[in-house]
Amino acid sequence: MPGEQRVAIVTGAGRGIGKAIVERFARDGHALVLTSTDGRNAEDVARVLGAQGCEAIAVGADLADTASPALIVDRAMQRFGRVDILVNNAGVTSVQKLADVTLAEWHRVLAIDLTACLLMAQTASPHMVARRWGRIINVSSFFGLRAFGARTSYGTAKAAVLQLTRQLAVELAPHGVTANAIAPGVIDTEMSQRAHTPEVRARWQRIVPMGRYGRPEEIAGCVAFLASDDAAYMTGTTMVVDGGGEAAIGFDGTGG
Repeated sequence: MPGEQRVAIVTGAGRGIGKAIVERFARDGHALVLTSTDGRNAEDVARVLGAQGCEAIAVGADLADTASPALIVDRAMQRFGRVDILVNNAGVTSVQKLADVTLAEWHRVLAIDLTACLLMAQTASPHMVARRWGRIINVSSFFGLRAFGARTSYGTAKAAVLQLTRQLAVELAPHGVTANAIAPGVIDTEMSQRAHTPEVRARWQRIVPMGRYGRPEEIAGCVAFLASDDAAYMTGTTMVVDGGGEAAIGFDGTGG
């Protein structure tokens, strides 16, 4: 397939890491299906990419709704007739101490951060198998590798994404489809800029060996590699992109 235009679905593409991923894919010549919960953010991004010559459509879809994956993949097939790359990037965070975790919050986080990844892969992968080429890339988190206080729901979901990735890899490898995960550390997105106080930012900058937050573009570059032919022999792996944090950070006991 070298030289062919590939079609990529990227969930949660309206801002942050997802937006950086679709901007990189556009530069790489891919056609794009962008999702966001209400569709507006994805539409804004698709409009900009379209003005730059990229074929891009936006789909509004709440991934907590189990009907959404079929809707997204159907739109991709109707518009482009194929799905080559799936990036499960959409997610929600949750900061609740163990005693405060409600069953509703637990189900909400797992529905979007984990179950949606399964359903998107189930729905998209048959189209990849039919062409005997495909890439599934799941965005997990540093918090799925290390346990921190107040991350019971989020950390559990993101850790499960890593095992789901391995399961997908084993089942799909004979059909020419790879499945890999990305585990970002602290990334300088709009969300972290709003949520992290100056004190929290200073703490992360102290304990991450590179001394800074990552940039969304740095995650996008790794996703682009995993989506490329250069990564053809990689499957079932997790790329940790965290400035050395996972290698160096011990339990800090803060719960934050």
